Amino acid sequence: MQNYYRFLGLPPTASPTEIGAAYQRQRARLLRLVRRDRHAQTRLEELETAQQILLNPRRRLAYDQLLREEPDPQQLAREAQERRLLRYARVARSINLALLAGCLLLFLDWALPLRQLPGELVVRKQATAVSAYRNDPHPTMRIVTRHTQFELVGAIGHRVQLREVITVWQTPLLGVVRRVQVPTDAEPFQPSGGNIYGNFAPLPLLLLLVTAIGSWPGRPAETYINTAAAAVLLAVVALVILLWY
Repeated sequence: MQNYYRFLGLPPTASPTEIGAAYQRQRARLLRLVRRDRHAQTRLEELETAQQILLNPRRRLAYDQLLREEPDPQQLAREAQERRLLRYARVARSINLALLAGCLLLFLDWALPLRQLPGELVVRKQATAVSAYRNDPHPTMRIVTRHTQFELVGAIGHRVQLREVITVWQTPLLGVVRRVQVPTDAEPFQPSGGNIYGNFAPLPLLLLLVTAIGSWPGRPAETYINTAAAAVLLAVVALVILLWY
């Protein structure tokens, strides 16, 4: 339903004198535009209807009642936006819960006893990068055995040789190599500090914090959505590190 008060630029409490003055101003403006603007004639007809309703006390009273019963378009838009936010928030919280479960899986994988793989034959050894230190450059070596793969960084790259039989300890769930022992060494050593449980350990901890905040009940919808977006980015980075190392 057309809001004639808004059409005249007046509040619903406007007096008949104010309505009459606004009607005259609008009518004079539209009469000047009627020859150039094809929509001006339609608006002029609406203006006449507004004047007939609002300057008739009985018709205005009935019109005001209908206007109060009609939903506010702005309120309807706000309610629709809130419904969309709630839908997005439910999806975002589900994402946070799934990623939180992934963080707990990482913690369980880290906490459980390592699985020992004796007799692992080194089938491939290749350089993947060279350190940036000009005075003492060392290549980073990727070691591939029959059942595992890992990296040796810097000066320890020579400790594992091609076709050598070694012993490997890896995590029981995700298979992240944590320790390596070669026949020439009495004690095992860590292959690389760059895996998800080494130098990048703060990443899953940060992911755990973000997903915990985004999973807690009673949070605003914006919190669920924002934390889910941040958690997905962190999870992608963690997955890349997990697969690469």
